[in-house]
Amino acid sequence: MIGDLSRAVQLGADQITTYPLFTFPYTTIGKYLRLNAVRMPNLRTRHAHYWAINEWCVQHGYERVSVWGFKHGSVPRYSSVTRDGYIGIGPGAGSHLPDGFVLNTFDLKSWIKTMCEGKSAIALRMPFAGEMSGWWWLYWRLYDTRIPLDDLTVVLGEDAPKALHWLRVVEKAGLAIRNGKIIELTPTGAFWLHLAQNFFALNYVNTLWTEARLEAWPQSVPI
Repeated sequence: MIGDLSRAVQLGADQITTYPLFTFPYTTIGKYLRLNAVRMPNLRTRHAHYWAINEWCVQHGYERVSVWGFKHGSVPRYSSVTRDGYIGIGPGAGSHLPDGFVLNTFDLKSWIKTMCEGKSAIALRMPFAGEMSGWWWLYWRLYDTRIPLDDLTVVLGEDAPKALHWLRVVEKAGLAIRNGKIIELTPTGAFWLHLAQNFFALNYVNTLWTEARLEAWPQSVPI
């Protein structure tokens, strides 16, 4: 692990993203682990790994810019999922549009056919109805580990007091600190969000992607 980080620095990487190992059940790795009863490292081991990565990056001049990401110097942070919007191109690609999140068909032949016909390849759509857009925004600000309070009030509107209440709970638990008009997750808070992201990926994303891979144009996905 540390050897990989050192090698990245030697190659001149100005941003390092330390994604956890996701063992999606539908993948070949997931099936192999299930068949051979292989278990992920326990919580104590994963915590030790996370802190080792965090301390190494800090000691070598990298600052945290997301739950999993660290950057060096004044270079702009790279991230796609935390932008206000982005467009994914190709089979299975997701896009964050003003009115919601959409996912292209995973089936290559279906994607090629729709592209040649000049049609949309979107297979699934999750619209941002009502307050959903604001909570989606807050979710990704937590991923950033920094929540600007002025923006929170504007984006969440009537739901802002509810969000602020839960953020105060997070502060009291020692998982975040207030720095002026920004709430920042502590390294401990980032670790627990790291685990929450893992849970999210293994449940929501796995369910969504499993259905999308089984059917080119699913009518709906029960989450």
